Amino acid sequence: MAGETALLGALAPYLHQARRAGALALGYRAVKQALAAGRCALLLLARDAGASLRRLPRGTTPLVELADRRALGAWAGRSELAILGVTDPGLAAGMLARIAAHGEAAAPAGRAGA
Repeated sequence: MAGETALLGALAPYLHQARRAGALALGYRAVKQALAAGRCALLLLARDAGASLRRLPRGTTPLVELADRRALGAWAGRSELAILGVTDPGLAAGMLARIAAHGEAAAPAGRAGA
């Protein structure tokens, strides 16, 4: 849990920048629409997210599971958030580099409902 909190802290500047730029899709509907439009560059999924979110057709979009719904929600100003999508490729690349530096790995493209 402490490692996940540190990782969310490391991602916070990217998430804040993405939010200011309008480059976040928050929640199931927004992520589903962004995926359908081919705009998602990265998906962040709560470890305790439901099965329907894991089955979203994501094609080649990397998926990273971290924290839980409450931790993601706290960051986003919600009580809970199970999934978010980053639509800016540059910010997504920076986030993936931070995630790798923390020892986490993105699920390979083509998995989880691709």
